[in-house]
Amino acid sequence: MGYEELIRDLQREAGLRRESVLAAAREEARRIIEDASQQCDRLEKEFQYAMARDLERERTRMLNRAQQEARMLRARVRSELVREVFARLEETLKAVASGERYPSVLAMLLKEALPEGPEGEIVIRADAGTRALLQPLLKGRAARFEPIETTGSGEDPYGGFELSDREGTIVIRNTFRSRLEKARPNLLVELNRLLFGEFPAGRGA
Repeated sequence: MGYEELIRDLQREAGLRRESVLAAAREEARRIIEDASQQCDRLEKEFQYAMARDLERERTRMLNRAQQEARMLRARVRSELVREVFARLEETLKAVASGERYPSVLAMLLKEALPEGPEGEIVIRADAGTRALLQPLLKGRAARFEPIETTGSGEDPYGGFELSDREGTIVIRNTFRSRLEKARPNLLVELNRLLFGEFPAGRGA
């Protein structure tokens, strides 16, 4: 084999080796690019999932906070409305106790209380104005009058009276304030129905 032919053989072998190396390099580069692309897709999906999860958490947190604030506002409004209604009821009772209808109202309260009261002497606690109106209604009945416990003024702006036996074991409270407190649970139910459209279990509109 001549020198020139040897050189040509070496060149052919080098060319084949170069093509093989280049083919392997291209294949490796293709694989690397494909793996990188798949990893980018995976990372993109994980990023989108994390973003969606965080956004959902933030949305839920904001929604919960808004609902809590709405409940607190509703509770404040409810409390203020109920307070205002009962304040007006108290003012109405004070107006009755100082108005023309008070004697007839006392007569009805006394008629209601006497059958439930004790036999024999009764004790009636009321302020001075109420005692003066009750005395003519108790003719023929043994009764002793005592001051009613008040805030210190000696007068009860709400009106009414308390009736008991001498020992105080039977007590009938027919003051306007006590009757309002007794009616408060039912009034609250009715207020919730009228103001907020709420009904207790077992009741409908």
